[in-house]
Amino acid sequence: MDKKTISVPVFMPNGGPQPETLAPDAINHYFIGNFAKQWAMRDGYLPSFLSYENGSIQFKLVSDPRIEGVFWIRLCKFIAYQYKTNVALLKDATHFEVEHYKANDIIGFTVEADDTDKLIEYSKRQKAAYDSLPNSPNLLHKGRIE
Repeated sequence: MDKKTISVPVFMPNGGPQPETLAPDAINHYFIGNFAKQWAMRDGYLPSFLSYENGSIQFKLVSDPRIEGVFWIRLCKFIAYQYKTNVALLKDATHFEVEHYKANDIIGFTVEADDTDKLIEYSKRQKAAYDSLPNSPNLLHKGRIE
């Protein structure tokens, strides 16, 4: 019988309890730490909450080349829905507005804990990708949360 070894990435929630304020730092700490960090590592996109007013969630989206060709409005709807269902203070949201920035390289990654060479290489690539983001969004997306 052949044995196979597989790696299963495990993302430990570290965003703490539900935020009690709509301050972006509080929402981002909770949401990214408990839900979204795995999207950057595994899928190549990361949202950051900006504000909430009049039923509309405003967030920034950074994506990398791993998800080129994606139907962006569908991805934005998915993220907005995740904000609405996972952050209690956003449960009444009906719409979203997104500032979308496209990175030229990886914005997140996973490596084996003992692979320090890859960790150093990928960390440099990630930093360079964030450092080279444009000053204004590449795209703007708006829609209804369904």
